Amino acid sequence: MNQSVIKLNTDNARQIPSGSVKTHGFLYRLIVFGSNFSPKKRFIIYSFILLLSLSLVWIPISLLLILTPPSYTSEWTLIMPGAGSGHAVNLDSLGQATANIASPFTNTSIDPLVNYREIVTSKTVLSKAAATLDIPLSKFGKPRIKLIDQTSLMQFKVKGDSPEQARNKSLAIYQALQNQLELLRNDEVTRITRSSLSSIEDFGNKLQQTQLEKLNFQSRNSIISVGQFEQLVTQMEYDVSTQQKLKARERFLQGQIQQLLSSIKLTPQEVSYAITLRNDTLFQAQLDRQATLKVQIDITKATWGNKHPKLNQLQATLSSINMAISQRGHQLTKNTNLTSNRLIEIGSGDIKAVLLEKLAQFMAEAVGVNKQLSQLSLNIENLKKRIENGAADAIKLEELSRKQQVATTVFSTALAKQDIGKVDRFASYPLIQILASPTLPDSADKLHIKLALIGGTAATLFITFGLLTLWIRKRLLQKILQSG
Repeated sequence: MNQSVIKLNTDNARQIPSGSVKTHGFLYRLIVFGSNFSPKKRFIIYSFILLLSLSLVWIPISLLLILTPPSYTSEWTLIMPGAGSGHAVNLDSLGQATANIASPFTNTSIDPLVNYREIVTSKTVLSKAAATLDIPLSKFGKPRIKLIDQTSLMQFKVKGDSPEQARNKSLAIYQALQNQLELLRNDEVTRITRSSLSSIEDFGNKLQQTQLEKLNFQSRNSIISVGQFEQLVTQMEYDVSTQQKLKARERFLQGQIQQLLSSIKLTPQEVSYAITLRNDTLFQAQLDRQATLKVQIDITKATWGNKHPKLNQLQATLSSINMAISQRGHQLTKNTNLTSNRLIEIGSGDIKAVLLEKLAQFMAEAVGVNKQLSQLSLNIENLKKRIENGAADAIKLEELSRKQQVATTVFSTALAKQDIGKVDRFASYPLIQILASPTLPDSADKLHIKLALIGGTAATLFITFGLLTLWIRKRLLQKILQSG
C-alpha cells in the first residue's frame, strides 16, 4: 500500500503515489489523467467540441447581422447661452423696478443641462415627437444625449430606419422640447401673474385708503400740503431777513439825516418848509422884490441920507413886502409861529440846494422804510401765529404724505414689475439654441457590426484557448504533482 503504482496510458506512464490517487475521486483522476482515448480520437472529440462551440457563437451573430435592419444616426448639438440679462424701469420720484435674468450656471447645485436631458427623455416630449411623425412611441426610441463637461453643450444622437427619418426624428424632438419648455414657461408666468395680481390688488386698496385719509385731513385743516407749510416758514425767514436789512437801512438813513440837519441847521419839519417855500414862485418873487428894495434903500441912504423922502417910500414898500412874505409863508407852511425873518431864512437860497435835496431824499426814503418795517412786523406776527397753529397739522400731514408715497411706490413698482417681469421667461427654463443642425447620415451605422465581430472573435479566441489548455492539461498537472 505504501508504494503501489498504477499503470496509466502506455504513451504517458508515470510513477504516481498510489495514496494520492486513492485520496481523490473520479473527477480528480479524470482531470489529471484524462481518459484512455488515443490522441486521434481525442482530436476528433476536441474538434467536435470546438465546432459546436463556434457554431453556438457565430450562428446568432450571423443571424443578428443578417436580420437586423440598417439604422442611421443623425447628430446635432444644442447650446444654452450662459449670460443673464436684465431690465430696469425708473419711476420718477417713486423708485425703480428691475427684472434680472441670472445666468443659468450661477447655481452650482443645479445643472440646467441635466434638467433638460431629463425633459428630453421624458415620455411627454417623446410622445409629442412620435405623434408628429406618426410613429408609435414604442418604436420611436430615445435619443442618446451627451453633456460635455465645462461647457453648455448637449450633443444628441438619434437613430432612424433611414437618413431622412433620423433627421426628421431629431427635428421632431427639438420642436417637442421647445413646445414643452414654452408650456412650462407659460404655466410659470400664469401662476406668478395670478399671485402678483392678488398682491397688486392689496397694494391698490392700501393706496386708496391712504389717499382718502390724507384728503379728509386736508379738508379739515388750513394746511393742505407740507409744501405750503414749508412756504410759510420760508416766507417768514425771508421777511425776518428783509426786516433786518430794512432796519440797517433805516439806521443808515437816520444817521445821514442827522448829519445833514446839523450841517444846514434845520429841523426835520423846517426842511419840508424850506422845500415848499423854495418851490413856490410867488414866495420866491416876493423874496426877489425884497432883496431889490433893500438894495435900493441902501443906495438911497448912501446917496441922499436917512431923511430923504424917497427913503420913507421905499421902507413903506419893504414893510408891505415883508408882510406879504409872512402871509405867504404862513399860508404855505401852515405854521403861524414862524417869524418873517425865519421864513425868509428857510426859504432863501442861502442853504445849498444839493444838501437840501439829498436831505429830502433821505427823509422820504426813511419814511418809506419805516412803513415797510411796520408792514413786515405785522406780516411776521401773522406768519408766526400760522406756523405755530399749523406745526402739528404739518407733522401729521407729512406722516400721511409719507404713507401715501410709500403706498404709491409699492403699487407703481408692483405694476411695473408685473409688466417687465413677463420678459423674465427664461429664469427657470433658460433659452436653448441649435448650435449644429441635425445631420442627414451618409451611411448606415456599423457600430453593432463591429461590436458583434469583436465579441465573436473574442469568444472564438477564448474557446480555442480553453480547448488547447484542456488538451495539454495532463502534462502540466502531472508535472506539477510530481514536483510537489
